[in-house]
Amino acid sequence: MSLLSDVSIAVTPNGYKAEKLYAVVPSSGAADMVVTRATDATRVNEDGLIESILSNVPRIDYTGGGCPHILVEPQRTNRIPNSENGLSWSTSNVTISSQDGGLNSEYFKITSSGVTNRFNVVGFTFINTTAGTYSASVFAKKGTSDEIILTSRATYGAQSAYSVFNLTSGAVVSSSGVTGSIEPYSDGWYRCNINFTNSGGYNDFASFAYGFNFNSNNTDTLFVAAPQSEIGSYTTSYIPTSGSTVTRNQDQFTRNNLASLIGQTEGTIYCEIDYTPQSNQASFSPLYIGEGTYENAIYFTIDSGVLYSIIWENNTREVLINMGTLPQGIHKMAFSYQIGNTVAFLNGVNKGTDAATALPSSNKMYIGSTGTSTSVQKTLIKNIQVYKTALSDSQLAALTS
Repeated sequence: MSLLSDVSIAVTPNGYKAEKLYAVVPSSGAADMVVTRATDATRVNEDGLIESILSNVPRIDYTGGGCPHILVEPQRTNRIPNSENGLSWSTSNVTISSQDGGLNSEYFKITSSGVTNRFNVVGFTFINTTAGTYSASVFAKKGTSDEIILTSRATYGAQSAYSVFNLTSGAVVSSSGVTGSIEPYSDGWYRCNINFTNSGGYNDFASFAYGFNFNSNNTDTLFVAAPQSEIGSYTTSYIPTSGSTVTRNQDQFTRNNLASLIGQTEGTIYCEIDYTPQSNQASFSPLYIGEGTYENAIYFTIDSGVLYSIIWENNTREVLINMGTLPQGIHKMAFSYQIGNTVAFLNGVNKGTDAATALPSSNKMYIGSTGTSTSVQKTLIKNIQVYKTALSDSQLAALTS
């Protein structure tokens, strides 16, 4: 049996228009996903450049290069009010000049003054902020210097916490008091990120700054673009600002009235994702089928980095299979279900079985959430498939290999 010929729903980063992501199967449009996001957003296009996407248009994103993925993200606000206007940024012992081109049509050259034993920086100050975990980021490219430092202060007058990044090797050199990470982009650009905790109120004196080595006495240069500071335990796609903070709403991918395409007494769900572990990320579901609640649903969930296959029926958890901790990378997961036998596979390996005594009625499908705004977390989806039959172990192994 050809698995592709037996699939009842297939969704990939394929054709789209405003408010719709076309399903590959069925061709009738009966499983086309309804897309909502009440604000504009950005994506990385196939050329590796950041571009704006209008509201309610799905984002087919090419972050990391290679094959595209469907980008699903929660609501976030860039608290830097002039991320697009580098000439307005506060500086200490540096000068800023505008450059054409780059990742998003304009970027900025930072030149240090060569003052010894001074922190040569570009900084952003936030007053009366909300307590919580923050993520701050900037796109950077080496000039005569290939090292950039990102700093934060959690309390007024406190010593800065920091991460040092190497823009030649694409590595985090060292960190103190924050968690640093770095992502490669096109043409020598990297996105440098730090995560830190702020106690709130006036204490957030200088939550984010970046610049050169503390003791540099050279007139070094760096290139930077698109700074962002947001509340959350991980960095999301760039949110441009020009004079005030800007909020990007969450993405929602939903489809109702799918009962005839979802197996009610047996079936299989499959999902392929590009996953990056995030500290303190809330649990989320890359793929959900059910009635729109946790109480009647069949779904995958990732909680504290651990993948689970779960079935709830009438507010009773029928199945829970721990599929293990996910490392960074592309993962293929499948979950077949029928009364008395459920099996979960990950990357070609059987990860466990369980026995359901009852199955929920399922007529809805959500990608990257369970249908509520609070359940949306950053998800990079490469492939979704739904079958009306419970695939065999050999078929599950082939599908996920």
